Amino acid sequence: MEYRQIKSSHNKFNDLDIHVVQNQDYEWGVLNNEGFVIVPFGKYGWIDTFDNGLCRVRSHGQIRNSHKVLAIVQDSHHVITDKQEIQKINDEDFKLHPERYAKWGIINEGGKEVLPVEYDEIWSFVGKNRNSTKVVKNGQTTEVFFHELNPIVLPHKKQLNSRN
Repeated sequence: MEYRQIKSSHNKFNDLDIHVVQNQDYEWGVLNNEGFVIVPFGKYGWIDTFDNGLCRVRSHGQIRNSHKVLAIVQDSHHVITDKQEIQKINDEDFKLHPERYAKWGIINEGGKEVLPVEYDEIWSFVGKNRNSTKVVKNGQTTEVFFHELNPIVLPHKKQLNSRN
């Protein structure tokens, strides 16, 4: 089978290279450096890069990113460009049709879901040298610590001058 490597990250915990790839059908999967499938293709709608032995995954479905939407065209004469109105329309649609929208979770380097794919949002943590990330579910934001999801990750103390 032919793959297009999209992302790659070195797993500092066990010296294995883990590759996030897409196949020719644009399905996401994860392979190790020996070519073994860690995460089957098509299981998730999108897979992030690994960091701290963990990565975000998203189910199939529409993404809630109204902050990136420039306009909503309702018909040929009505275009909405006001950011607050766009946010309101998207929030109403999400409440009416939550099944249309993707959910987020976190997997470990073995492909196991260590945070179930049921969150509305998980903040990106790749390359940010953090020991936690924010997650949002039903409008509630909480902080999740990596050492609780992956025991190999040791909690580190924040430095006084840290911006994390």
